[in-house]
Amino acid sequence: MIVGDDAAQRDRAVETLERAELVAVSVHTFCEFVWVLDRHYAVRRSDVAAAIRRIVEMRNVVVDRHAVEAGLALLDAGGDFADGVIAFDGRWLGGEPFVSFDRKAVLLMERHGPAARRPPGHEPVRLQRPRCARLRKGPERARTRSGERAECVPRRRR
Repeated sequence: MIVGDDAAQRDRAVETLERAELVAVSVHTFCEFVWVLDRHYAVRRSDVAAAIRRIVEMRNVVVDRHAVEAGLALLDAGGDFADGVIAFDGRWLGGEPFVSFDRKAVLLMERHGPAARRPPGHEPVRLQRPRCARLRKGPERARTRSGERAECVPRRRR
């Protein structure tokens, strides 16, 4: 249905989905779905999100829409679907803020939704870029304002 790597399996899956009176899809299934499409098939995030939305809108599919929407919101923002679901479940259970060792997840949560932080003892998340002592140059580096490729080399701590 999504990657088209096995036509016979796809046909059986489509037939099964169409014939079923009710198809219950857990949020865990969508977490695995996103992970497999991202890691094994390198499917673009926007295509993964569109596929999830198509599945959720099927007439006979039942899902935890609020949790799926939370996962999709973070996926659309460039984050991990599962982190959005985890944050949603945590809030639903009464926990706040979202706490993670994953710096990117915390930054995205802070920008797009609930309170988030890193565990005690870890440096605070900074939204600005680190100050640079100098720039490294090379073909695999990011571009500077002048168009040169460069990479920031952070200052050494004293």
